[in-house]
Amino acid sequence: MFKSDYNISMDNIKADSVVKNEIYAKLEAMENGKKRHNNPAVPWRIGFALAACAALILSIIFVPRNSTTISTAPKTLSVADSYGEIFSALNKYKTQNNLNNFIGNWAKDEEEIIYEYEYESGVVDDTAKPGVSTDISSNANGALKGEKNEDYSETTQQVDGVKEADIVKTDGKYIYCIYGNRLAIFKADGANTALVNLTTLSTDCAASYGEMFVNGDRLILMQPEWYYEDEIYTSLLIYDISTPEDIKLLYTLRQEGNYNSSRMIGNYVYMVSTSNINVYNMQRTKPETFVPTTICGDGEPKAVSADSIYRYGDEVKSRYTVICAYNTINGEITSTCSLLGGTDQIYCSAGNIITANTNYNIEEPKEKEATYHSVTTDVSRLEISGGKIEYIASGSVPGYLENQFYIDEHEGNFRFVTTAEYCTKSIATYANSNKEIASYNYETYATLTILDGNLEKLGGIDNLAKGEKVYSVRFMGDTAYFVTFRQTDPLFSADLSDPKNPKILGELKIPGFSEYLYPYGQGKLLGFGKEADEKTGITRDLKLSMFDINDPKNVTESDVTIVSGYNYSPAL
Repeated sequence: MFKSDYNISMDNIKADSVVKNEIYAKLEAMENGKKRHNNPAVPWRIGFALAACAALILSIIFVPRNSTTISTAPKTLSVADSYGEIFSALNKYKTQNNLNNFIGNWAKDEEEIIYEYEYESGVVDDTAKPGVSTDISSNANGALKGEKNEDYSETTQQVDGVKEADIVKTDGKYIYCIYGNRLAIFKADGANTALVNLTTLSTDCAASYGEMFVNGDRLILMQPEWYYEDEIYTSLLIYDISTPEDIKLLYTLRQEGNYNSSRMIGNYVYMVSTSNINVYNMQRTKPETFVPTTICGDGEPKAVSADSIYRYGDEVKSRYTVICAYNTINGEITSTCSLLGGTDQIYCSAGNIITANTNYNIEEPKEKEATYHSVTTDVSRLEISGGKIEYIASGSVPGYLENQFYIDEHEGNFRFVTTAEYCTKSIATYANSNKEIASYNYETYATLTILDGNLEKLGGIDNLAKGEKVYSVRFMGDTAYFVTFRQTDPLFSADLSDPKNPKILGELKIPGFSEYLYPYGQGKLLGFGKEADEKTGITRDLKLSMFDINDPKNVTESDVTIVSGYNYSPAL
């Protein structure tokens, strides 16, 4: 969570103008006094200025700032025409954020200026768009080996038919487990269960070990790592496990960025990563320095093709969401798509991937008196089918999403439950002073939003549970259940059968809250969370609640178990 919050903060840093101007003035004075190359004192002075800037940046990251007026109207991403267009957009982002000034980039030399003119004028050929193969015909649906045993457990799936990666998997005959840097394989045979293979997982510069899928005689491992001049990549390793006692690594594939999540549908794995671009190291003639790359085997990094990169008009961020599709049978990257902007959460159905990126505190309204959303979430829809990825549309919802269960697809529509934060800005003038003083009041609400296939709003419910936060959500067909909490635990049930006019059916208030909701048999919903003091809201022990949802208008807590002496579980 810290890394995600840090990246979001870095995207939204805006230093105080007075402090920036003072720093710029000092740097300019140094430069005018003596040239950098001839003054041995300048490097440490610049270092001191940079240290001051770093201190300023850190103070901005961790001090709350005023928010932005962000419309929740649909947003359309445009495909990039060329690498030059992307470079210019990122360069504009760098200039607008005064990044050049922080690194002592005083002026471009004559050769660079001439080249940029030629580049912008179309003199330099930018038509070549290196990328990965999109041919999915060869062996795309190859037969899997081995018999299938239906009587075994699988990792919990949010959507039927869409498998989710985990650190433990089974195919009914063997149990596969990742721990540390090892893959352990056990023969599943009741009391005779035994370890048959213990493999040390190692690749160049491995940073950590991730999670996996099992697909017939293939084991697919997603592994974050540093690779190629300290760039961050996520590896996808495909093993042949037809002989569990002697597994073999078949294919090594990589996509740039920090691992976010992945899903497997049939023989295809769809993997999402977030790639941060170092705008200081961009080179116009080398797209791989400013767009994400992929690597097949021992090959060199290849830039994602420009016509697979989408962005919001003139709005630019210095990081990408990278989505790649992998054929687990023949080890091909069958399709790649990238969105210029990060992703916090993903949802995946059999035919769509929804990416969600939260926006915090950018710019407040100019009006003296205003109420506005201080947090919104950009969402994008990508259609997936047989290893192909196609961008469809983008939109926005108020508030933020805690995890993937806050998103759902049903009959072509997409539903979201968010914690919305409204900021009310007020201006007051005090006696004996001509200055106007702004004050801000923040209030949270639960919000339900329904979007159509183009991510345009169909309907919703606003301003639920004032002052509370959404802790868990479970969509079940035409009904949604969600929990908010401040001092007690309201479990809401909502009728979504009319997407244009959703309605709250019932509300159950009990002490504590559920952080996870899971359908349990016919007419039951299991909640797992914490017990809390009904008056103070102070949390105590872990709590299991069984809810009777046979009548969504009258949900009851049919049973409860308090796990005394424990206040944390990884299941939270």
